[in-house]
Amino acid sequence: MEKMSFLEGQIAYEIVGNKGPFVIAIPGIGDLRSSYRHLAPLIAEAGYRMVLMDLRGHGDSSLKWNDYSSYSVGFDVVALIDHLHAEEVYIIGNSIGGAASVVAAAERPEQVKGIVMLNPFVRHVKMNPIIKGIFRLMLSGPWGDNMWMSHYDKLHITKPEDFNTHANDIKTSLKRDGRLKAFRKMLMSTHAAAEKRIPEVKAPVTIIMGLQDADMKDPFEQLKNLETTFNGSGFAIENAGHYVHAEQPELVAEIFLKSVEK
Repeated sequence: MEKMSFLEGQIAYEIVGNKGPFVIAIPGIGDLRSSYRHLAPLIAEAGYRMVLMDLRGHGDSSLKWNDYSSYSVGFDVVALIDHLHAEEVYIIGNSIGGAASVVAAAERPEQVKGIVMLNPFVRHVKMNPIIKGIFRLMLSGPWGDNMWMSHYDKLHITKPEDFNTHANDIKTSLKRDGRLKAFRKMLMSTHAAAEKRIPEVKAPVTIIMGLQDADMKDPFEQLKNLETTFNGSGFAIENAGHYVHAEQPELVAEIFLKSVEK
Protein backbone atom coordinates (compact mmCIF):
# COMPACT_ATOMS: atom_id res chain seq x y z
CA MET A 1 0.00 0.00 0.00
CA GLU A 2 1.27 3.46 -0.91
CA LYS A 3 -0.02 6.96 -0.31
CA MET A 4 -0.19 10.01 -2.54
CA SER A 5 0.08 13.28 -0.61
CA PHE A 6 -1.89 16.51 -1.13
CA LEU A 7 -1.86 19.75 0.80
CA GLU A 8 -5.06 18.54 2.49
CA GLY A 9 -4.25 14.89 3.03
CA GLN A 10 -3.33 11.55 1.49
CA ILE A 11 -4.99 9.05 -0.84
CA ALA A 12 -4.05 5.42 -0.26
CA TYR A 13 -3.60 3.10 -3.23
CA GLU A 14 -2.01 -0.17 -4.26
CA ILE A 15 -1.01 -1.58 -7.62
CA VAL A 16 -1.80 -5.11 -8.80
CA GLY A 17 0.30 -6.13 -11.80
CA ASN A 18 3.72 -4.95 -12.94
CA LYS A 19 3.35 -4.14 -16.62
CA GLY A 20 1.04 -2.57 -19.15
CA PRO A 21 -1.33 0.42 -19.11
CA PHE A 22 -2.73 1.63 -15.81
CA VAL A 23 -6.33 0.98 -14.81
CA ILE A 24 -7.50 3.15 -11.91
CA ALA A 25 -10.35 1.53 -9.97
CA ILE A 26 -12.61 3.78 -7.89
CA PRO A 27 -14.75 2.09 -5.20
CA GLY A 28 -18.22 3.15 -4.14
CA ILE A 29 -19.14 5.19 -1.07
CA GLY A 30 -18.72 3.24 2.15
CA ASP A 31 -16.50 0.63 0.50
CA LEU A 32 -12.77 -0.06 0.37
CA ARG A 33 -10.26 -0.48 -2.43
CA SER A 34 -10.34 -4.21 -1.64
CA SER A 35 -13.80 -4.34 -3.25
CA TYR A 36 -11.77 -4.95 -6.43
CA ARG A 37 -9.83 -7.85 -4.88
CA HIS A 38 -11.39 -10.43 -7.25
CA LEU A 39 -11.42 -8.30 -10.40
CA ALA A 40 -7.89 -6.89 -10.14
CA PRO A 41 -5.94 -10.15 -10.64
CA LEU A 42 -8.02 -11.05 -13.70
CA ILE A 43 -7.26 -7.75 -15.43
CA ALA A 44 -3.63 -7.75 -14.29
CA GLU A 45 -3.13 -11.20 -15.81
CA ALA A 46 -4.28 -9.76 -19.14
CA GLY A 47 -1.43 -7.24 -19.12
CA TYR A 48 -2.66 -4.21 -17.16
CA ARG A 49 -1.63 -2.54 -13.91
CA MET A 50 -4.65 -2.20 -11.65
CA VAL A 51 -4.45 0.82 -9.34
CA LEU A 52 -6.86 0.34 -6.43
CA MET A 53 -7.56 3.53 -4.49
CA ASP A 54 -9.36 4.34 -1.25
CA LEU A 55 -11.79 7.25 -1.32
CA ARG A 56 -11.26 10.34 0.81
CA GLY A 57 -11.93 9.53 4.46
CA HIS A 58 -12.22 5.81 3.66
CA GLY A 59 -9.89 2.90 4.32
CA ASP A 60 -6.28 4.02 4.60
CA SER A 61 -6.81 7.46 3.05
CA SER A 62 -6.66 10.41 5.42
CA LEU A 63 -9.50 12.44 6.98
CA LYS A 64 -10.42 16.15 7.26
CA TRP A 65 -10.91 17.04 3.59
CA ASN A 66 -12.77 20.24 2.77
CA ASP A 67 -14.84 18.54 0.07
CA TYR A 68 -16.15 14.97 -0.13
CA SER A 69 -18.09 15.24 -3.39
CA SER A 70 -17.64 13.10 -6.50
CA TYR A 71 -16.13 16.17 -8.15
CA SER A 72 -13.30 16.23 -5.62
CA VAL A 73 -12.79 12.46 -6.00
CA GLY A 74 -12.42 13.05 -9.73
CA PHE A 75 -9.51 15.37 -9.03
CA ASP A 76 -7.98 12.72 -6.75
CA VAL A 77 -7.99 10.46 -9.81
CA VAL A 78 -6.40 13.24 -11.89
CA ALA A 79 -3.68 13.66 -9.26
CA LEU A 80 -3.12 9.91 -9.25
CA ILE A 81 -2.74 9.91 -13.05
CA ASP A 82 -0.09 12.63 -12.73
CA HIS A 83 1.56 10.93 -9.76
CA LEU A 84 1.94 7.70 -11.74
CA HIS A 85 3.14 9.58 -14.85
CA ALA A 86 0.51 7.60 -16.74
CA GLU A 87 0.50 8.35 -20.46
CA GLU A 88 -2.32 5.88 -21.05
CA VAL A 89 -4.94 5.10 -18.42
CA TYR A 90 -8.34 3.47 -18.17
CA ILE A 91 -10.79 4.13 -15.35
CA ILE A 92 -13.21 1.74 -13.68
CA GLY A 93 -15.72 3.47 -11.42
CA ASN A 94 -18.37 1.92 -9.21
CA SER A 95 -21.29 4.03 -7.90
CA ILE A 96 -19.83 7.48 -7.06
CA GLY A 97 -16.84 6.41 -9.16
CA GLY A 98 -18.95 6.94 -12.26
CA ALA A 99 -19.25 10.67 -11.61
CA ALA A 100 -15.61 10.87 -10.53
CA SER A 101 -14.48 9.19 -13.76
CA VAL A 102 -16.38 11.84 -15.76
CA VAL A 103 -14.37 14.59 -14.08
CA ALA A 104 -11.04 12.81 -14.57
CA ALA A 105 -11.76 12.10 -18.25
CA ALA A 106 -12.77 15.73 -18.82
CA GLU A 107 -9.60 16.98 -17.14
CA ARG A 108 -7.20 14.52 -18.80
CA PRO A 109 -8.65 13.76 -22.28
CA GLU A 110 -5.27 12.82 -23.74
CA GLN A 111 -4.44 10.22 -21.11
CA VAL A 112 -7.85 8.69 -20.33
CA LYS A 113 -8.44 6.16 -23.11
CA GLY A 114 -11.63 4.59 -21.79
CA ILE A 115 -14.07 4.43 -18.89
CA VAL A 116 -15.98 1.45 -17.56
CA MET A 117 -18.79 2.42 -15.17
CA LEU A 118 -20.24 -0.15 -12.77
CA ASN A 119 -23.75 0.63 -11.53
CA PRO A 120 -22.79 4.29 -11.60
CA PHE A 121 -24.33 7.52 -10.39
CA VAL A 122 -23.32 10.40 -12.65
CA ARG A 123 -26.12 12.93 -12.24
CA HIS A 124 -27.35 14.99 -9.34
CA VAL A 125 -30.69 13.74 -8.10
CA LYS A 126 -32.33 15.82 -5.40
CA MET A 127 -32.99 13.60 -2.42
CA ASN A 128 -36.38 13.71 -0.76
CA PRO A 129 -35.90 15.81 2.43
CA ILE A 130 -37.59 13.15 4.55
CA ILE A 131 -35.36 10.38 3.15
CA LYS A 132 -32.32 12.62 3.56
CA GLY A 133 -33.26 13.20 7.18
CA ILE A 134 -33.66 9.49 7.78
CA PHE A 135 -30.23 8.79 6.27
CA ARG A 136 -28.68 11.52 8.38
CA LEU A 137 -30.26 10.09 11.53
CA MET A 138 -29.28 6.54 10.64
CA LEU A 139 -25.62 7.40 10.19
CA SER A 140 -25.18 10.05 12.87
CA GLY A 141 -25.05 7.84 15.96
CA PRO A 142 -22.84 4.99 17.16
CA TRP A 143 -25.15 2.60 15.34
CA GLY A 144 -24.27 4.10 11.95
CA ASP A 145 -21.78 1.40 10.97
CA ASN A 146 -24.34 -1.34 11.68
CA MET A 147 -27.01 0.48 9.67
CA TRP A 148 -24.68 0.83 6.70
CA MET A 149 -23.53 -2.79 6.82
CA SER A 150 -27.15 -3.96 6.86
CA HIS A 151 -27.82 -1.95 3.71
CA TYR A 152 -24.50 -3.02 2.15
CA ASP A 153 -25.54 -6.65 2.59
CA LYS A 154 -28.82 -6.03 0.74
CA LEU A 155 -27.00 -4.42 -2.20
CA HIS A 156 -25.39 -7.76 -3.05
CA ILE A 157 -27.25 -10.53 -4.85
CA THR A 158 -24.44 -13.01 -5.53
CA LYS A 159 -21.96 -12.76 -2.66
CA PRO A 160 -18.32 -13.86 -3.00
CA GLU A 161 -17.13 -16.51 -0.55
CA ASP A 162 -15.14 -13.98 1.43
CA PHE A 163 -18.01 -11.49 1.68
CA ASN A 164 -18.22 -11.63 5.48
CA THR A 165 -14.49 -10.98 5.84
CA HIS A 166 -14.70 -7.98 3.52
CA ALA A 167 -17.80 -6.66 5.30
CA ASN A 168 -16.01 -6.92 8.65
CA ASP A 169 -13.07 -4.97 7.20
CA ILE A 170 -15.45 -2.18 6.17
CA LYS A 171 -17.10 -2.11 9.59
CA THR A 172 -13.73 -2.01 11.33
CA SER A 173 -12.64 0.87 9.11
CA LEU A 174 -15.83 2.85 9.81
CA LYS A 175 -15.25 2.49 13.55
CA ARG A 176 -11.96 4.36 13.28
CA ASP A 177 -12.11 7.98 14.48
CA GLY A 178 -13.90 10.28 12.06
CA ARG A 179 -14.48 7.80 9.24
CA LEU A 180 -18.21 7.40 9.75
CA LYS A 181 -18.54 11.20 9.68
CA ALA A 182 -16.53 11.37 6.43
CA PHE A 183 -18.69 8.63 4.92
CA ARG A 184 -21.83 10.57 5.87
CA LYS A 185 -20.48 13.76 4.27
CA MET A 186 -19.75 11.95 1.02
CA LEU A 187 -23.14 10.24 1.04
CA MET A 188 -24.89 13.60 1.46
CA SER A 189 -22.81 15.39 -1.19
CA THR A 190 -23.97 16.29 -4.69
CA HIS A 191 -22.96 15.14 -8.19
CA ALA A 192 -24.03 18.48 -9.69
CA ALA A 193 -20.51 19.73 -10.44
CA ALA A 194 -19.47 16.40 -11.95
CA GLU A 195 -22.62 16.22 -14.07
CA LYS A 196 -21.71 19.50 -15.76
CA ARG A 197 -18.54 17.89 -17.14
CA ILE A 198 -20.37 15.11 -19.02
CA PRO A 199 -20.27 16.91 -22.42
CA GLU A 200 -16.47 17.12 -22.13
CA VAL A 201 -15.92 13.36 -21.98
CA LYS A 202 -14.23 12.18 -25.18
CA ALA A 203 -13.14 8.70 -24.07
CA PRO A 204 -15.29 5.67 -24.98
CA VAL A 205 -17.67 4.75 -22.15
CA THR A 206 -18.90 1.27 -21.25
CA ILE A 207 -21.65 0.82 -18.67
CA ILE A 208 -22.11 -2.46 -16.80
CA MET A 209 -25.28 -2.68 -14.73
CA GLY A 210 -26.34 -5.30 -12.21
CA LEU A 211 -30.08 -5.35 -12.76
CA GLN A 212 -31.01 -6.22 -9.17
CA ASP A 213 -29.52 -3.05 -7.70
CA ALA A 214 -31.65 -2.01 -4.72
CA ASP A 215 -30.16 1.50 -4.86
CA MET A 216 -31.79 2.24 -8.21
CA LYS A 217 -35.47 2.51 -9.05
CA ASP A 218 -35.01 0.99 -12.50
CA PRO A 219 -31.43 -0.17 -13.27
CA PHE A 220 -32.27 -1.15 -16.85
CA GLU A 221 -33.75 2.25 -17.61
CA GLN A 222 -30.68 3.86 -16.04
CA LEU A 223 -28.46 1.70 -18.25
CA LYS A 224 -30.25 2.76 -21.42
CA ASN A 225 -30.19 6.40 -20.36
CA LEU A 226 -26.43 6.31 -19.82
CA GLU A 227 -25.87 4.53 -23.13
CA THR A 228 -27.58 7.47 -24.84
CA THR A 229 -25.86 10.11 -22.73
CA PHE A 230 -22.36 8.86 -23.51
CA ASN A 231 -23.09 7.18 -26.85
CA GLY A 232 -21.60 4.19 -25.09
CA SER A 233 -21.98 0.45 -24.84
CA GLY A 234 -24.19 -1.03 -22.16
CA PHE A 235 -24.21 -4.48 -20.60
CA ALA A 236 -26.93 -5.79 -18.29
CA ILE A 237 -26.10 -8.54 -15.78
CA GLU A 238 -29.22 -10.15 -14.40
CA ASN A 239 -27.86 -11.93 -11.33
CA ALA A 240 -26.03 -9.01 -9.70
CA GLY A 241 -26.73 -5.99 -7.55
CA HIS A 242 -24.87 -2.73 -6.94
CA TYR A 243 -21.40 -4.29 -6.66
CA VAL A 244 -21.33 -6.15 -9.94
CA HIS A 245 -17.49 -6.27 -9.99
CA ALA A 246 -17.45 -8.20 -6.70
CA GLU A 247 -20.43 -10.40 -7.59
CA GLN A 248 -19.51 -11.32 -11.18
CA PRO A 249 -15.77 -10.51 -11.54
CA GLU A 250 -15.06 -12.91 -14.41
CA LEU A 251 -17.85 -11.46 -16.53
CA VAL A 252 -16.90 -7.87 -15.69
CA ALA A 253 -13.25 -8.61 -16.58
CA GLU A 254 -14.33 -10.11 -19.90
CA ILE A 255 -16.43 -7.04 -20.76
CA PHE A 256 -13.67 -4.67 -19.66
CA LEU A 257 -11.03 -6.37 -21.79
CA LYS A 258 -13.27 -6.43 -24.84
CA SER A 259 -14.08 -2.73 -24.37
CA VAL A 260 -10.46 -1.58 -24.12
CA GLU A 261 -9.10 -3.84 -26.84
CA LYS A 262 -11.45 -2.66 -29.59
